Amino acid sequence: MSEAEEGRSYTVTSLHERDHKLLLFLHRTGIGPSQRLKVLSQNYDQTVSIELPDGEMVHNSILGRPAA
Repeated sequence: MSEAEEGRSYTVTSLHERDHKLLLFLHRTGIGPSQRLKVLSQNYDQTVSIELPDGEMVHNSILGRPAA
């Protein structure tokens, strides 16, 4: 996600990560395989703002560089 284009939507195909805590964080954020998300902005502070659909609702999250 750290290199994704602003305003584009993506589908997470897989998560390859050895850090169990990071995988748990992503899962709790709602990010996992087959999840759709939209990159809202690539921020100056190296965070990434994303939009995640959740049923009929949408919520926004900000990911730091290690998670993005």
